[in-house]
Amino acid sequence: MNGNNELQNNRVMYIGNFGSKNSINGSQVKKTLSIYNYLIANGISVIKINSEKFKTLFFPLVFVRFIFILIVSDKVIVSLNKNGLKFGKYLLLRIITGFKKERLIFITIGGWLPEFIAENQETIKYFKSFHKIYVQADEIKYNLKKLGLINGENMLNFRDYDSTLLKVFEERIKIIDYTQKRELKLVFFAFIGKEKGLDIIIDAIKEFNIKQGENIYHLDIIGPIEKKYQIEFDGLTKGNSDICSYKGIITNQKEIYETLNRYDLMAFPTYYEGEGFPTVIVESFISGLPVIASDWKYNSEIIIDNYNGRLFKTKSVEDLTKILEQIYFHKQELKEMRLNCLKEAKKFHPDLILNPILNGLRD
Repeated sequence: MNGNNELQNNRVMYIGNFGSKNSINGSQVKKTLSIYNYLIANGISVIKINSEKFKTLFFPLVFVRFIFILIVSDKVIVSLNKNGLKFGKYLLLRIITGFKKERLIFITIGGWLPEFIAENQETIKYFKSFHKIYVQADEIKYNLKKLGLINGENMLNFRDYDSTLLKVFEERIKIIDYTQKRELKLVFFAFIGKEKGLDIIIDAIKEFNIKQGENIYHLDIIGPIEKKYQIEFDGLTKGNSDICSYKGIITNQKEIYETLNRYDLMAFPTYYEGEGFPTVIVESFISGLPVIASDWKYNSEIIIDNYNGRLFKTKSVEDLTKILEQIYFHKQELKEMRLNCLKEAKKFHPDLILNPILNGLRD
């Protein structure tokens, strides 16, 4: 806290997971930080409350600071996950909505909110207090409406990027001759857990390659590995080392785009229950990379089949293998799909996506 002058000049409180120095920032933290930085860059004075610190020994001090800043703030942005909302039997939610603020905004990261509210009916009255509940898909907005919440608003996912990067990637893609390309490089870029479906894409690649009598597809795997999945992951990758390789973790955003651009396709065979509008899809589009995704949750709202990617039946190795076959024997169409991804990327720039929040806070 930097004193009374700071509090007088900063009338917006933003509570969410801003991460910690000792952890790898996932999509939730990245998005929360991106929104915060965007608001600051556009002249909105914001004081952030890091919900991650509620889990530490400093909880009493953090809680007192939270109450103090909430009292002096006119407008509040809330971006709590399920654990943050459940904390102390909805304690933070009850306190925040108990103060009649000029503007309350809730930003959801992931697709879990309707299910959470349905399982925790008591929270409906609190969520009705928000001016806007920003979600990541029209279906999520519709599901909130069925619960009696008409304040839902679709806010597409986004990623910070330099627009000149799209032109650089466009020129690179244009010179690729896919008619002469024998092998295709797939990448799996995600937080690696069982429900992300890594075994599904590996089985499909194996099946297709065996059918062709040679290794046509190769998969590189990038991302942090969930601890409880580590043993299974090691067995899976070691047993299929001829068709897949683990490449570690990339955290620098520009390096992420540059790395993804070197591949031909992104594999996203997820069946993760909390999936919303995955950030990796936005990053793939920015990198000019079509996404082969399961038709799970809201993926079909984002991926247009045969335009910026391909969709297959969730958990179906057979269907995914057919998609790999179709792509390979029509691989000259990959170039157009990759260029389409770059066109799609323009929809996901913060200047376009976050402007409604910016205007809402300035009202």
